[in-house]
Amino acid sequence: ITSATKKGFRFAHIKPFQSVTQLLRGGENDVMTIPKENFSSTKTLDQEREEEEYIKGTTPAILFDIDGVFKQGGLWEKDGLSALRKVIEADVPFAFMTNGGGGKTEGEYAKEIFKKLFKACNSGGSENNLDMSPNCITDKHMILSYTPWNHELEHFKDKPVLILGDPSSKVMNVVEHYGFKKAIHIEEYSQNHPLLNPFSRYVNEAFNNSKEQWNEDIQAILVFTDPVDYFECIQICTDLLLSSRPGEVEVEVEDGHDIPIYFSNPDMLWKAQHKFARFGQGAFKTCLQALYKERLNAHGLKEKPTNKDRWIQFGKPTVIQYQSALKSLTDQVTDRKISHVYMVGDNTQSDIQGAVNMNKHNNILPLPKSLLEMKLTKPKNEEDQIW
Repeated sequence: ITSATKKGFRFAHIKPFQSVTQLLRGGENDVMTIPKENFSSTKTLDQEREEEEYIKGTTPAILFDIDGVFKQGGLWEKDGLSALRKVIEADVPFAFMTNGGGGKTEGEYAKEIFKKLFKACNSGGSENNLDMSPNCITDKHMILSYTPWNHELEHFKDKPVLILGDPSSKVMNVVEHYGFKKAIHIEEYSQNHPLLNPFSRYVNEAFNNSKEQWNEDIQAILVFTDPVDYFECIQICTDLLLSSRPGEVEVEVEDGHDIPIYFSNPDMLWKAQHKFARFGQGAFKTCLQALYKERLNAHGLKEKPTNKDRWIQFGKPTVIQYQSALKSLTDQVTDRKISHVYMVGDNTQSDIQGAVNMNKHNNILPLPKSLLEMKLTKPKNEEDQIW
């Protein structure tokens, strides 16, 4: 535990043992922490019997964050595969959970993770060599930022939806893989309507907007990955949030137009290879909401309370993201039940907060009030704590 926390890992129970929850009691300002001395505390016979009864026919499970745990930017942890092998040999269900995805399918990401971990492991010399099958990590072990959309957005698979995210070809491969039959990427939409963006590279003198058709009838906007061209994406998304036919009618929100927009990743910042954190999809959402509000104000309008429900967030730390992860874990075991889940990550506001949110939502076991209402602040002595 001490070795892991020194590396900056954070641990949280999503569903801890009842008897162990007693170790988590503390003041209202406590983080989800377990002081080291509590591990050596003497249990009563009743406590041991309670825990033994609870453990029968159950197994713990582990959710791993990727960035900041198994890799830093493009640098992968050389001991990562060795750690994963111990989990597999112990027959513990596990899954990788990331707010990224990079426009890859779950199967593609699984192959890439194994390849990168295997390369990092074996680059350290023969003493680190591990003979493991690539099949030890499959699509069933992957929870990408947009993974829940494969089943949660089933009702949009036969409807026209606008897709955001780059690289566009990879993102559209995922969209097709999920079965969205009438999806159109914003690049294609911009080509069809080049005047929406005054700086569009698709505008030319030969373009005749008198023949332009506005019959797409977009029913939802799906932000799969971070868009590269903020200007074009913000402009077109704002137009479509205001009107179903932005080339013919500027504002329809007063007439009940309120198509939803889905975001797969709430992270304002994320750790890439640069020394300091970079803006993430959460920054794009913030910009879009601010400028959409300004457009409404320019028309003397305000966003109605009902319209605010159109901004739908997925990704860590949302409960729906962790529900998808738990389904992945439970599908891995047929002869046992999952007793509790460890979330291993480097981000208290994403990885760990998500575990706390899940406990609040499920209310499966009686967690101490101080834990449920805790404030995520850094422990004074990190080596003596589990986050």
